Amino acid sequence: MLKALLHRKLPRGIVESDDAADAENSAHVEPTRREDPLTATVFERLAYLPPNLTWDIFRRATKALADGSALPVDAPSGAPTWSFWPSLRPGADGVNRQRVEPDVLVSWRDTVLVLEAKHYGQQHAHQWVEQIRAVRAMPEHSGKRIWLIAVGGIVTHEQKAQAAYVRRELSNASPGLLALRWEDLHHAVDELRTSSHPRTIGRFERHCRSAQCMGISQENVVRDAATEWSVVSGRTSHGRTASVEGAMNDKKNELAAALVDVRRAYRLLHAYHRRVNDLLYVAHEFLAKQQAEFESWGPINVWMLPQKTKPFFRPETWAWDLTPAYQVECVWRRSRSGMHHKIHIHAIADTGYGASGEGEPNPAKFEPEEACRSELRVGLHRTRASEPDWSAAWKQVSVNSARKSGGIHRVKVANDEYAYRYFAIELVELANEHAIKEKLLRPIDEWIAGA
Repeated sequence: MLKALLHRKLPRGIVESDDAADAENSAHVEPTRREDPLTATVFERLAYLPPNLTWDIFRRATKALADGSALPVDAPSGAPTWSFWPSLRPGADGVNRQRVEPDVLVSWRDTVLVLEAKHYGQQHAHQWVEQIRAVRAMPEHSGKRIWLIAVGGIVTHEQKAQAAYVRRELSNASPGLLALRWEDLHHAVDELRTSSHPRTIGRFERHCRSAQCMGISQENVVRDAATEWSVVSGRTSHGRTASVEGAMNDKKNELAAALVDVRRAYRLLHAYHRRVNDLLYVAHEFLAKQQAEFESWGPINVWMLPQKTKPFFRPETWAWDLTPAYQVECVWRRSRSGMHHKIHIHAIADTGYGASGEGEPNPAKFEPEEACRSELRVGLHRTRASEPDWSAAWKQVSVNSARKSGGIHRVKVANDEYAYRYFAIELVELANEHAIKEKLLRPIDEWIAGA
C-alpha cells in the first residue's frame, strides 16, 4: 500500500460522509474496504509478478464489454511500466480543465492498460472517455493499442449503453473496453495458484495481506507528510476500546512484515550509497593526479542537518533533510599555468525530484519512478582570468537554455572569457571500469588538456 501512502490516498481517520453518524460508524473500516487503498494493495503487488503472468491474470479476470474484444492471449513483449494515479493533462475535447487521474496505467511498447477502479461506487463512461483522451494526448503513448479496464462498479444492464457512449464520443478511435469484477480477479489468482504457479501466486497473496498494514489509519496521525505514516489510535468513544485494541493486536504481525520492507529498503539504499561513494572516489583520485584539489561537498536539494545540539525534527524542517545524499554535489578546483578549472559532479538518485516553491516537495507529484533516472551530472568550467569570478560567469551561463546540450558555451566577465560544458551519465551506464573511464573520466581529462 506504499503507493497509496505516497499519493495521499489514505484518509486521516474517518470515511468521508455527508452524515456525521455514518462517518462515526465508519471510522474503523479496514483500509482495503476503501477504493484507493484496495487498488494499491492489489495492483501494486501485481506489478511485482512476471509480466506474462500478470497479463494472464488480467486476461482470465476480464470480460469484454458489450460486443467488444477480449484481451489477446499473448502478452506484449518486454516489461511494462506501472504508474499509480498519474496526473495527466486533459486531452483534446476534454471536459476536465486541470487534470485527469486514472487509477493505474500499465504501459508496454505498443500497449497501454488504463485501470479505473471502484469499490462500492459505480463506473461512469464519461470518466473513461476523459482518461482515454488524456492518455492519447501523451506523446509516449502515440499509436499504442489502448485498453480500458473498469475494475468493479459495473452495472450489468448498463454495459451496452456505456460502450455505445464511449464509441460515440471517441468516434473510430474507441479503445478496447473490459470489465473486471473483484471476485473474478480473486478467482483468476486462485486458479493460477492451484494450477501452474503455486509458489509465485502464494507469495503474491501473502504480500497483499502484509501490505494492508501500511494503510492502518485512525484519528491519530503522527505527521501529515509526503509519505504519511499513520497509526491506529485507541479510541474510547462509544465503548469501542476493546475492539480497537483487538484490531491493533490483529495487525501486529502484518505491521512487522511491512517494517521488514522498510529495513530492506534501507539496506538497498546502503548499496546505492556505496556505489556512489566508489564512483566519486574514483573521480577524486583521477583529479588528484591532475593536480586538482577537493573544495567542498553538500546536499543540493536540502539544507545541511543542524548541529547536534539542535533538533532536526522541528515542524518547519523537511523530511528530505534526512536524505542528504539524495542529491549531492562535490566540487574540485585546479589552477596551473594561468588556467583555472572548476569541476562539479552531482550524484542524483532520482531525476523525478522537483521543488515547486510551495513547501516541501511531494513525492506524489513526481514523475513515475520508471520514467526517471539515477545519474551523475558533470559541470566543467575554465578561464584564464587572473582572479576568476565563477559566480558572475555562472549567472550568464545559467540563463542559456542550451547549456545542457553537451557543447561548449562561452561567456565574458569584464574582459575575461569563461568556458563551460555540461554532460550527464546514467548510473546504469557506469557498470564497469571501462565505462567509467570512457564516459566519466575521459571527458574531464579532455577538458583539462584542451585548455
